[in-house]
Amino acid sequence: MVARYSDLINLFINNRSKIIIPSNTIIFFDKEEIFNQINNSFWKMSNFKKLKTSQKKLKKRDIAFYYLTYDELNNIDKYQFKFNNDSPKFNELYFKLDDYNENIIKYYTYDNFIRYSEDYNYDFFVYLFTYFGLKSMRWSYTNAHNNNKQNDTNSNIGIRDQKSEFQYSTNETSDKSIGIEGCKNFENIGSHYYFDCCERRTLWYSYSRIDIDDIVKKLLYKSKRYSYKYYENNESLQIRLDNRLRGAKQICYEICNNTHHKIIISKMIKISNNFANIGIKLNSTNVDTKSYTKKYSINFWDIRDMELITLEDILSNYTNCNSKIDIYRVNSRYEELSMNGIVTLDRQLEIITDKIRIQKLKSNRLSKRNLETIENGIPYKNKFLNNFDSFEI
Repeated sequence: MVARYSDLINLFINNRSKIIIPSNTIIFFDKEEIFNQINNSFWKMSNFKKLKTSQKKLKKRDIAFYYLTYDELNNIDKYQFKFNNDSPKFNELYFKLDDYNENIIKYYTYDNFIRYSEDYNYDFFVYLFTYFGLKSMRWSYTNAHNNNKQNDTNSNIGIRDQKSEFQYSTNETSDKSIGIEGCKNFENIGSHYYFDCCERRTLWYSYSRIDIDDIVKKLLYKSKRYSYKYYENNESLQIRLDNRLRGAKQICYEICNNTHHKIIISKMIKISNNFANIGIKLNSTNVDTKSYTKKYSINFWDIRDMELITLEDILSNYTNCNSKIDIYRVNSRYEELSMNGIVTLDRQLEIITDKIRIQKLKSNRLSKRNLETIENGIPYKNKFLNNFDSFEI
């Protein structure tokens, strides 16, 4: 009967040792530890029922779980799966980075997930919007650090082969926050893509507006890091790009971390508290949940300035440009913008010249006043004494 129970438990555990299927949240448990914890217990079937109950709770919370040996854990395909950019560990809760990379699936523990997902979103934004006249990005970052310390203690009562257990837990929390500010500037390199699909059409266009989705697909097609699927599933990126195509020169927005992942951690802690004695637990009793707020200020080049650089590029490389572009209109528009630029520079030069003239007059007037003060003041005595040697008696 005992052997039959052991075989049943072993079969049940092995059923969760299947090929890993990508999931949003995943955790690995030590198969041998769980089997030994249950099989060596006086209440085998009671703990076995606990194991099945814990599985139901994990499934209900959309946490994918697998029972593996140490060798099986280390033999997970490292070319397809990355866990904190390394090998996975037992009892660590991992979150999938939604970069839609079909070749490499990246998982991170909570703090790393928050950092890498936001970094990826920022890098994606910069990569895409530099093609549409990005001038500068400024951001402020506030990070609140909450340390939730879960102390789970198992105490044994009774004789060795008929032990009973009870479990209790205590919570300790500490909070601290930091703030970071930064900026990044970009040169005006013009943008064919912007003028291919922007809302406001100009005279040098001889073709209809190109759909923005087609242009984004083209830009992301050859990229190994960024995919069109990420853009397609990121509404905030689409809205901001649409704002830019409608002529926006500045976009401000705020990002707060998604509380969804914190909720999953909280649920996993509860499961760990209830079933730690059979091996269903988090690896660490210290769970750091960091919340952050990022405020972005995104600035774009003035459309006319960007248009001038774009036209210069077209005229310099007109043989490689879109055949539908009317090169005569391009040349006419370039001369118009160049002349406007020269007139603007002349006005600025007049203003600067006038400021220089005023500053010189002010400087000469103040210098003359200082000389008169010196001659009428105390230094005048020194002047008298210097002339005393020439005084005849």
